[in-house]
Amino acid sequence: MVSHPSGTIRRVADGAEYVTRAVVFHVDPSPAQERLLRSYCGAARWSYNWVIGEVTGNMMARTGERDAGIDAESMTPAMSWKAYPLRKQFNAMKYKVAPWSGEVAKHCFDTGVNQAAAALENWRTSKSGARGGKRVGFPSKKKRHTAKLSVSF
Repeated sequence: MVSHPSGTIRRVADGAEYVTRAVVFHVDPSPAQERLLRSYCGAARWSYNWVIGEVTGNMMARTGERDAGIDAESMTPAMSWKAYPLRKQFNAMKYKVAPWSGEVAKHCFDTGVNQAAAALENWRTSKSGARGGKRVGFPSKKKRHTAKLSVSF
């Protein structure tokens, strides 16, 4: 791996060369811009928590039905943990569960849904033993005052 001052990182693996470009810059927002950025991060955290809550509720409902002896055809349908179906489900419910969603960019919600889908996939592969390293627990909800502020566009 070779690093260059322009931020270009060159990697050679399996005889092929890969180039990754990254730019690091300092952001100095005004107070109004900082409030907007914080609201974007809060929307991402909120959608992450919504997805984790929906998946947890679905899992609990299916477990209860299974324990009650309900046959598989009559059980609550299982949810997909992939980002695209979760995003479609969130967008269908967005105006009911988050009427304030028009105040922030839609990409904020996509960030939270994508992070939740990745966390669920990490847990699933860790639980099955397909993921290397330390075992990962089931994703927990992010707390308002202790969560890392993060959003992608």
